[in-house]
Amino acid sequence: MKATLSASLQQIVMAGADSSRMVWLNLEQHFAHLSHTRIYQLKSELHKVKKDPTIPMADYLEIIKQLAADLTAAGAPLEHQDLVHVHTLAGLPEEYNLIRERIKNSPVSGWDELCDLLLKEDMRLDPQRSLRLKHPSPPSPPEEEEYAIEIDLGTTYSRVARDGPMNMLTWAIAQGTSLFWD
Repeated sequence: MKATLSASLQQIVMAGADSSRMVWLNLEQHFAHLSHTRIYQLKSELHKVKKDPTIPMADYLEIIKQLAADLTAAGAPLEHQDLVHVHTLAGLPEEYNLIRERIKNSPVSGWDELCDLLLKEDMRLDPQRSLRLKHPSPPSPPEEEEYAIEIDLGTTYSRVARDGPMNMLTWAIAQGTSLFWD
């Protein structure tokens, strides 16, 4: 047994143990304490989760779902009603009062139904977000800078390059244009 325990854990669980049964009881007690601490930490985190405008609804729901799964893994599963009402709905801002009341008056059957209702409400409250999700805009190009290039004939041509002189040729090829212009 000593070979499977770290030195620090050996000191904790073998102190005062005169049998393997005592070692196992010490191990159980040690990890039970850690488990209670972890459960408290997870419940505290879950209680603090609030939906704010900078967090997409899907991310808010994923945070809650993950904390609930972690609590279940730690041996403290949440009741469905607590997950819905105490944690998920309570963390929503005032603008979600309409859907909050609707769910309180007509309970949802499961997590997926709750997520579906909240995501639809989120889209109703912010129709622009719905458009952005359906039609994301392309990334803005970097600021354009103008560079001059000397040709061996002594003539100077200028060309607007997007990413600097080193990427000018790559940009011109991607755009299907000539590298130089008059």
